Amino acid sequence: MTIIILLVIADLALRGGLWREFTVLTAGAILIVAIQELFVLQAQELVRIWDPTEYKELFIAVGLAIYGYETWSRLRSLAPATELLVGRRSTAG
Repeated sequence: MTIIILLVIADLALRGGLWREFTVLTAGAILIVAIQELFVLQAQELVRIWDPTEYKELFIAVGLAIYGYETWSRLRSLAPATELLVGRRSTAG
């Protein structure tokens, strides 16, 4: 299911002309399929049967990290503007 969602989002990125996002999402989908194939080929050596689904936890952590970085970047870009606004006080009155 995750692969389908990634490919649908990659298609939307491609239609929107977002080549970097398309490349990253497509590469991610291919990487997931390759890793799952490796897990299936090595199934006899797996200790736990649910090991092939561990990548989902990685996506959650990476997604939160990206969101945190984007939020931090936006706040840093707003910081000089807010300092200017706070620094300019009206002297009228």
